Amino acid sequence: MTVISKQHSSVNIFQLKGSMVTVMIMEVLQSDLSDLTCQLRDKVSAAPDFFSDTPLVLSLEKMNESDEIDFVYLVEACRSNGLFPFAVKGCKPEQQKAARAAGLVPMTSGKTKPEPVSEVAASTAPSSLAEESPAENDQAESNLAVPLATQPTMVVTRPVRSGQQVYAKGGDLIVLSSVSDGAEILADGNIHVYGSLRGRALAGIHGDKTARIFCSNFEASLVSVAGVYLLNDSIEPRLRGKSVQIVLDNEQLDINEI
Repeated sequence: MTVISKQHSSVNIFQLKGSMVTVMIMEVLQSDLSDLTCQLRDKVSAAPDFFSDTPLVLSLEKMNESDEIDFVYLVEACRSNGLFPFAVKGCKPEQQKAARAAGLVPMTSGKTKPEPVSEVAASTAPSSLAEESPAENDQAESNLAVPLATQPTMVVTRPVRSGQQVYAKGGDLIVLSSVSDGAEILADGNIHVYGSLRGRALAGIHGDKTARIFCSNFEASLVSVAGVYLLNDSIEPRLRGKSVQIVLDNEQLDINEI
């Protein structure tokens, strides 16, 4: 009997790559989810095209430590309204099994609690440092000063057309032309649009609450700063077509003419 072994193909079938993808986050504020379906339905009905088949990350970071959550109900409520949760942030270790059973991947926030400076100094500094002169202290501080790494501002000179996405990683984004409806521009820092802004503009996408959006002709379908967003139908009509700046103030977007 002849045994024929199957040769493995030398052609790669897949490739794993890192990528930056814009994902909506839903912050769950309390464990009582009885009104969740109705509230989601109202929110989605205000902009059905925007929320249709939207991938979603659930965040429990603003909930009380003692609160328990029904992950199965939460996921089903989202899916019934066209939102598809795939991961959860701020999940306690004892909740992770239930989260996985509901089809959610627990994500780590990447945050660590820093030690008080005084405790760190006391535990790591040699005793001889206690008697250093002021001049020596100044020299030490000078040696410890390290400039922050910054990315250059990205400048886009051509129109950003429908279906295109532009991302300024680690810095600001300047668009010298217009941003069409259906286009998306993102930046870790500020966004400046010197033409018409009709698409989506998301500034401070990694949580920079000081980021701002400036535009000369405001017709955006969506604007967001540090994850707090505002849809077109929630924008005051008097601001349309105006030159504005958008800032985050007390977890709400503030739009002012400039």
